[in-house]
Amino acid sequence: MTSAVGYGIDFGTSNSSIAVAFDDGSVEVLPVGTATMPHSLPSISYLHRDSNRLAGDDAINEFLITGSNRTLCDHCSLVVDDLEGRFSECRQFRPGGRCGDARLMYGLKSELSNDLFRVTHSWAEDFLMSDLVAIILASLKATADARNGVEIDTVVIGVPVAFIGTETGDFDALQDLAAGRLIESAEAAGFSDIHILEEPAAAVLGQPLAAGLSVALDFGGGTFDVAVIERSAETGPAEVIALQGAAVGGVEFDGLVFDDVVANAIGANQRLPAVMRQELRTLTGIRSLLSDPMVPQALASLKFEGGDTTALNELLFSGHAYDFYRTIEMAKIALSSVDETVIQFERPGIRVRESITRRRFETLIRPFIDAVEVAIGNALEEAEVEATEIHTVLRTGGSSELPAFQRLIEAVFPTAEWTNLPVFTAVAEGLGREAARRWAYV
Repeated sequence: MTSAVGYGIDFGTSNSSIAVAFDDGSVEVLPVGTATMPHSLPSISYLHRDSNRLAGDDAINEFLITGSNRTLCDHCSLVVDDLEGRFSECRQFRPGGRCGDARLMYGLKSELSNDLFRVTHSWAEDFLMSDLVAIILASLKATADARNGVEIDTVVIGVPVAFIGTETGDFDALQDLAAGRLIESAEAAGFSDIHILEEPAAAVLGQPLAAGLSVALDFGGGTFDVAVIERSAETGPAEVIALQGAAVGGVEFDGLVFDDVVANAIGANQRLPAVMRQELRTLTGIRSLLSDPMVPQALASLKFEGGDTTALNELLFSGHAYDFYRTIEMAKIALSSVDETVIQFERPGIRVRESITRRRFETLIRPFIDAVEVAIGNALEEAEVEATEIHTVLRTGGSSELPAFQRLIEAVFPTAEWTNLPVFTAVAEGLGREAARRWAYV
């Protein structure tokens, strides 16, 4: 009978997965999601003022119930009366104010390199970045521990070659910051022996690569990574000889669709503060707006000036945000198989019905596909090889399904054979293989 000896965790911008490494060297990616995406847990954390913490689909479902609940500051148990008047350690307290009873935190991976995001505050409690990410990692760990009947504290966690945000400053410092925060999150989730491995390198572990040169491409929700791999003989080890990446992914593509197709329909093109307008582009940005006490004031000012704030208020404060941005994402996904689709979303106060063509979408993302091409070129240059020397291209990640990306790969590597790895589990399985290499007894 086999026993679990370690885990491999792929913590993604949109979804996360976990693989178990057993003492006989075998690996299994565990089901952690729904029937639609059984091996993927949405990378979402739920916080409630009563200390309830949830992750993934449980977080989403609970927020649908509690997301619209508010507590008035004047009736909050965190507010006390003293000789100088009313007082609270909650930094959101203001006379006559109110705050939400629950928060849904998304896109945390994209903030790991953001040195300005050190803490978020709710209900008189400070939440560090590691606290928020740990909720997701702990949920994955709990599922795996329960499945194996033992608590495992050893883990290999994947990291992108370039975290989102590292392009804005000192790359090495920001990359180290992001990786360090991920390790701190793993510690907070209950792991003690923690290792990291670049995601594209993990994706090819255990793959039957022929002798010669291969390229692994991992194009996900937040980042694009490329690895050049060399195998000197059929039975010899595969060695990663170059790694490159770019902060390009599906989340940014969702934001482009929002800008071009949806923004005007919900009133986001009105006279809003520039920061607020930028944050409205994606689900990750909505998280910031919900914790910003100046947002209600900005909407009130817009309404006073004659603007229509109905849809924006409903989107922000009635628990519709996740479903709304998921609708945009699904339209983007649909364009991989159809030439035109409709973004349709109707809730009280919100009505969107807008079409978008694949041709228009590909025009929007063209600069980012160009950035992908540059990253591939940099990897080949680092490895000192020509594209025509590559015999196999392995691709994984949700954004690798985009036709524009696939056409690029065909153009760059016209003589190579393609291997399509599982979109959502290839990296987790590879991380599990690395865990088996480290801790299995074989």
